[in-house]
Amino acid sequence: MLLRLLLLSLLLACACAVSFTLQPEQEQCISELLMPKAILTGEWSFGPAKENATTENATLASMRVISPAAGTPTLFESTDAAGHFSVTATENGEHRVCVVARAAAVQASLVAKTALEVADHDLAAKREHVEALEQEIEKMENLARHALDASTRGRLVWVEVAMMCTLLVMGLWQINYLKAFFQAKKIL
Repeated sequence: MLLRLLLLSLLLACACAVSFTLQPEQEQCISELLMPKAILTGEWSFGPAKENATTENATLASMRVISPAAGTPTLFESTDAAGHFSVTATENGEHRVCVVARAAAVQASLVAKTALEVADHDLAAKREHVEALEQEIEKMENLARHALDASTRGRLVWVEVAMMCTLLVMGLWQINYLKAFFQAKKIL
């Protein structure tokens, strides 16, 4: 039962929503690392930016999903002002969802979700079919470990800078003290 609850919680979609303004001929992409048979779904909407709200509803922008493979780079492409997309990854790699503004500034909104494709949930609960979930958990743990390592490295740099400054100040103080001492003893 616990394994099924874990499986169900991992199969729930991870979602990210972004909204941004693009200038004419500007491209903005979001990326997601996907495993084979992972599903990337989402919705998009385009509208004129606030500064040119009177723009006619012509082709404001285009949206496309790009695969990491060199042979078939575009998995989905559309110039509609709003819509929904769903693609299944065929290989490991970074899949990108890109929006390109055409002739005018565009306000774009993207909502992307990822999930593992499972045909039979009872079959997926068996031990031999949990590898994809284990890879997903390992990926999340690696990302958390990387963030911790980066923050620790940043703190260590500041500690080392403080130690170097302390050593420099102590060295200068020692030189001045010894100089004054030897001048008082009339050795220098």
